[in-house]
Parts: sequence; C-alpha cells; structure tokens
Amino acid sequence: MKAKFRIGERVKIANHPDKSKIGNEVEIINLHHSNFNLQKGYVDEWLYNVWDGAKSLGWAPECDLVINKPSRKI
Repeated sequence: MKAKFRIGERVKIANHPDKSKIGNEVEIINLHHSNFNLQKGYVDEWLYNVWDGAKSLGWAPECDLVINKPSRKI
C-alpha cells in the first residue's frame, strides 16, 4: 500500500478528538507505515506526523486527513 500524502504536503484535518482542530491546515513532517496497533490488532495503515506551523500535533492516521484543495472563487 502506497502512502497517500508526502512529506511537505499541506493537508486538512478531517477528524480529531478536539473538534476545534477539524478543518485546520497542517503540513506533513514525517510518515510511518504501521503493521500493528495495540487497540486494533493487525492493520495496514500509514501514520503522518503533522505540524500546524507552530508545533507538532502528533501522529494522525491517513483516514483523519484530507487533501487540501484550494477554494474556488466564483
């Protein structure tokens, strides 16, 4: 399975326990492929270390991030 995002890419948070962070733009600063999760057992997922410009927000699974599409002005 290939990584969906690359280091340096800017993405938006789609899911976060702190609802105020949803929709914020962050930058991928590191990535890691995971084969095992203590809560889920065997998994095949990518984890991304994200940065908000001031500090690292920690590791986020691929399903919690979306591509940051530029807004279109009409």
